[in-house]
This record gives sequence, C-alpha cells and structure tokens, in this order.
Amino acid sequence: YAGVTNNHVADPATHIWGNVGASPGSSITGLTAGMVDGTIYVPPSIADTAMAEITAAATYLTGLSVPPANNLSLLDLGGRTLTPGVYSSSASPALLSGTLVLDALSTPNAIFVFKLASALTTASNSVVRVDNGTPSTQVFWLLGTQANLGSDSTFVGNILAGSSVVFAPTAQILCGRAFAQTGSV
Repeated sequence: YAGVTNNHVADPATHIWGNVGASPGSSITGLTAGMVDGTIYVPPSIADTAMAEITAAATYLTGLSVPPANNLSLLDLGGRTLTPGVYSSSASPALLSGTLVLDALSTPNAIFVFKLASALTTASNSVVRVDNGTPSTQVFWLLGTQANLGSDSTFVGNILAGSSVVFAPTAQILCGRAFAQTGSV
C-alpha cells in the first residue's frame, strides 16, 4: 500500500502490536520509538511480498459465492448475530452501529467473510466481536474502497481495503490486520 500515517503522534495510547510496512510506496510517518512492537518495513523488503499476497487473498475472497440469504445490503450490521459464512453488501457505505456478534458456533476453523462493494463506516463505540470462537477463527473484510473505524470502536478481523483504512482516535483492531491496496492506512 502507499503508506502509513499516524496523525495522533501526541497520543501516548497509539500502539501497534506487530509489524508495519508500505509497498510500493515507502511513506511511514508519525510513528515514534516505542509505538511499534514489530519491525517497520519499506521497499525493497518483505512488504513487497506481503502486497502480492494481499492481492492474491483479495482475488480469492472476491471469487467466493454469497448465498442470497447472506446479502446484508441496506442493513445496519449492528445489532446482529451472524454465523460462519460469506456475506455481502452493495450499500454505499455499509454501516455498523452498535454491536455485531460473530458466533463461531464453537466450530474449529470457522471463517467469516464480508464482501462489501464500497466502504465500511463504523460509528463511535461500535463493536465487532467473536463469540464461541477458537484461536483459528478467521474474519475477513474485503472492501471496494475504504474502512472508516469510528472513535472508541473495537473491531475484529483482517481488513483488505481497495483504497484506505482510517482509524479515528482510540479505534482499535483487537485481532486482525489492516491493509490498503492503493491508498494508505
């Protein structure tokens, strides 16, 4: 992706548990010592390989079929409990207010895939959480454009955004990663 920018440099709560990378761009700004537990990668590096793998993952997820009953278009994702499967929404943007519960049904290797045609916008204090999951439960958010995670929202899953991912102050991904294919995080 093009880069990573932290606009909250003065906020001591800014912290990344893991690695940060950019490819093909190399712009990583606003991250100071101690904010990143992992390594910061710029090209040429493993970030180039990661970008190729993100593209392959997006292609695979795009090809998954969605049962008609799993079309969530024009519905707020909050206040729902969903079971493992592939879901879609053509709403622009898809909205999440409140809590979205992903019930893995104690199924080993449960997978949730959300294919959203446009953006995902989460309201302040919104929550995505997994119940009855195992460490191998996987959640993927394939977005046509961008993710906008609202203030104090708590999110679960791997975001593969077509353009960018924006975290409002104190928004967090508890379990997962954020990738932007053409823009920045």
